[in-house]
Amino acid sequence: MPEWKKDAFGNTPTLGQRSKLSIQEQRESLPIYKLKTELIQAVHDNQVLVVIGETGSGKTTQVTQYLAEAGYTTKGKIGCTQPRRVAATSRAGRAGRTGPGKCYRLYTESAYRNEMPPTSIPEIQRSNLATTTLTMKAMGINDLLSFDFMDPPQPQALISAMEQLYSLGALDEEGLLTNLGRKMAEFPLEPPLSKMLLASVDLGCSDEILTMIAMIQTDNVFYRPREKQAQADQKRAKFFQPEGDHFTLLAVYEAWKAKNFSGPWCSENFIQSRSLRRAQDVRKQLLSIMDKHKLDVVSAGKNFTKIRKAITAGFFFHGARKDPQEGYRTLVENQPVYIHPGSALFQRQPDWVIYHDLVMTTKEYMRQVTVIDPKWLVELAPRFFKVADPTHMSKRKRQERIEPLYDRYHEPNSWRLSKRRG
Repeated sequence: MPEWKKDAFGNTPTLGQRSKLSIQEQRESLPIYKLKTELIQAVHDNQVLVVIGETGSGKTTQVTQYLAEAGYTTKGKIGCTQPRRVAATSRAGRAGRTGPGKCYRLYTESAYRNEMPPTSIPEIQRSNLATTTLTMKAMGINDLLSFDFMDPPQPQALISAMEQLYSLGALDEEGLLTNLGRKMAEFPLEPPLSKMLLASVDLGCSDEILTMIAMIQTDNVFYRPREKQAQADQKRAKFFQPEGDHFTLLAVYEAWKAKNFSGPWCSENFIQSRSLRRAQDVRKQLLSIMDKHKLDVVSAGKNFTKIRKAITAGFFFHGARKDPQEGYRTLVENQPVYIHPGSALFQRQPDWVIYHDLVMTTKEYMRQVTVIDPKWLVELAPRFFKVADPTHMSKRKRQERIEPLYDRYHEPNSWRLSKRRG
């Protein structure tokens, strides 16, 4: 969902004013109303649309009505899901107050009573806590396990977060913030991204990494209209880089910059101009932080190895190796994953890659994939990887000669939380 708060709030009537309006006037006063046409077009262009907004935006009551008014009820395309009992009841009640109709629940009564949780699980209990942990450490809060959280996360989640930060070099063996960790906390980024950025300063490629991070922080850069899919794919393929998807994003931004940040150029190449403008804003923000802390912004030129090393320095735990049978296997959890057909590396299928994150559709696909040299894993993440003992490995493992320092699926005494054994 676009940033409707910024674009659409304007002079929105207050709650007291709304109560004096007719139902139709109330509907038109909601922030989401200005995006009605854009929403309907988005549904037309995409099989799945996720709408995100804050309370009071109108998303809960209006989206289904917009689609009904646009004739989508006859096409069987309206489907609204609610994973919590209180939300399901609330949506039915709020929609009913703005217009007549019936609520059909697309689940059984048994599922409603026994499978749907009564309320939302607090985000702190279902998300990665590395960013939260780093922020609290930077604030001087060291004993996280005893901290009085409003919704306490599982202790294991905090331990996993500290393990990740230790592996990134943000914490020392005592769990205290390092100088690197203090610098990482200055950036409004997830720890792997801030480590990637700071590593790029040392490697002399911070100019390119700044752009890559800014592009990753945006929504989808490319779009693919249903009636012009082949043409859109051809345009997208022109930006593909043999090093991987991070470099493709860099190529898009640099090409846009060469065209003086042109909107029509974006349309010609099936690129979301809003996404690029967002990336431009993010880049400026990160650049100002780097200037504040006197961090050099240097271009690597054609030395792409430096850039790939910087990416590896932040996302080494997202390494994957080609599986002789099919797809890839992640290095840490041995999870089967695949390169997405839309990736620049889909046809190439290199032996070793780093990915930004995973997305589950028909398969578990890696997003933003870049080719790496496995030797960099030991070089850039010595707290996480080591060169394995060839006398205790299979033939294939002897060829890899790399193993993670710990694996969450093995016994706790095999973990290396502080220092390496042997």
